[in-house]
Amino acid sequence: MGKMARLILATSILAGVASVQADTVFLRNGNTRKGTVVETTDAHVRFRPTGADEVVTIPADDVLFVRRSGDGDDGESAEPVDETPAGDAVPADGTALEGLSKRFDPETVALPQSYVFHLLRRLDETPAGAPRRRLAEQIEQWRIYVHDQRRHVDGRWLTREQLAERREAFERTRDEAEALIASFRHRRRDTWRRDKIRKDYDKWQAALAKFQEAVKYWPDRRIGAFLKARVHLEAEQYKTAAVHFDSCRQDCPFVAGFAQGYGRALLKLERYEDALSAYVRVLRLWPGSVEAIYLLHDGLKQTPGGLMETPAFKQAKALLNEYVEPRQRRRHSRRQTTWLMPGDGSWTTTRQQLLPTPPADRLIVRQGIAVPVTENVLMVDASVVGEQKRVQIRLAPGHIVSGYVRRRSVGFGARAAAPVVAFVTLDGYTFRPLPRELSEPPEARSPVTLYGLSLHAEMGRSVRVIDTTVREADEDGGLTLGKSLLPGEAAGVVLTPSGTLVGMMAGRTDPMAPGGGPIQAIDGGHLTEVLENVERGSRAYVRYGRVDRKGDAPDRPVAGRAFVVYAVEPERIGK
Repeated sequence: MGKMARLILATSILAGVASVQADTVFLRNGNTRKGTVVETTDAHVRFRPTGADEVVTIPADDVLFVRRSGDGDDGESAEPVDETPAGDAVPADGTALEGLSKRFDPETVALPQSYVFHLLRRLDETPAGAPRRRLAEQIEQWRIYVHDQRRHVDGRWLTREQLAERREAFERTRDEAEALIASFRHRRRDTWRRDKIRKDYDKWQAALAKFQEAVKYWPDRRIGAFLKARVHLEAEQYKTAAVHFDSCRQDCPFVAGFAQGYGRALLKLERYEDALSAYVRVLRLWPGSVEAIYLLHDGLKQTPGGLMETPAFKQAKALLNEYVEPRQRRRHSRRQTTWLMPGDGSWTTTRQQLLPTPPADRLIVRQGIAVPVTENVLMVDASVVGEQKRVQIRLAPGHIVSGYVRRRSVGFGARAAAPVVAFVTLDGYTFRPLPRELSEPPEARSPVTLYGLSLHAEMGRSVRVIDTTVREADEDGGLTLGKSLLPGEAAGVVLTPSGTLVGMMAGRTDPMAPGGGPIQAIDGGHLTEVLENVERGSRAYVRYGRVDRKGDAPDRPVAGRAFVVYAVEPERIGK
């Protein structure tokens, strides 16, 4: 290597290190500044921008968040994706809420609601005066973004029209790529000829470059990464595809389609045991799915016989044996791939179009605290579930499964301001229902525990276990607590030290309301009345393409008082 080349390489490395190690100052107007933070006080932040010698001073009132280089998430993953053996019971040590450490990171925030709630929390801590007035002005500006449905994409807050333009640019560039490979298709089989691709390698590479260019226009980093992984998969670049699919599932381990793509890439790389583990996760995230069952069936079939005694093979086989054999395989399954993605829209890849337009602009993850009210039913804030019919439940670190939302959410009578709850049914797992009966309402100053969790996962995934006391309790069980939920947190349950369910705090999830909504408790009497109707007139959704578990399939016991429920909603707003 020549002297000049070594110099260029060293400069590039140093520049890369500098960019990685730069501090970031997030401003309340949505902008960011990168460089080195020299000093932080209650009045200002002194900051040297990258590439500049001058130190600038930013008023503390204008600063939302300061992230030092190397802060990250304390080195901890938002949700480890290691697999718990499929045939074993869920850990019985009550670890459902452990290991959830991901914090608020303004750089990855996509929803203006998250900024509103974060600023509302700051407002509660800010005394009266000029700083509080400026903070209130910022909140009103972000509420305008909420109303206009702006979304954060590549450092900009885009309008609905701009989001639509990006999708159109994706489709236009994608069509150009499809046109480039049209000459590779075999007329009778509607597929491309690999031998022709080898002869026209340059044209094929040009088409792939066009596909990659198209993906950059997509207005969501999660779906964009998923599309990029699919391009590499179709190009038979399986190692690169596996890396991108793995990044998707690490970022959002609640989506079966991410694990599905990861398993397909691993199978092509002949990493059979890892592929089977990925397909086990797919079936857990989409229980009873015919598509998921056949993925696991095909994975077992392709695995060499010498691996039949491995733990991965046995776990996959045991899980597959829990389900009734589907009547017949979906027609044309060899000519198209159905991706198990959230929502009702079609995420299908056909031979005629390698990269169809996704039915959603982005994936929004909501979350909340659920508690067991029967042996196989969990109760959760209905605002977490939304319109989704399938949600994911974290039973223990690395063990996420799916449940089906019952058809009817239940309100609290004429109390319009009270929250609505939803019920989620899990097949194959048994819980210890929380006791609900108390001989008398809790006394004043008696200890209770309240669970708080931000409704939007991008605000952080850490659960707040709030130990507090009862300030007041009326005869009907209405409670006033010493501490309450923060703006942006979904409804939380109130438990006694022994684990008895005595009430529920309303979620504060309205970005347009003062403080995100009033501090309001739902008394145990109303809650008990609702829970008595759980088994009457409400069934879980049963969707087409789902098969049942066998009658003798084992149920796995689950310990714990509270669990996190995730709902992944496909959002389409750029119309």
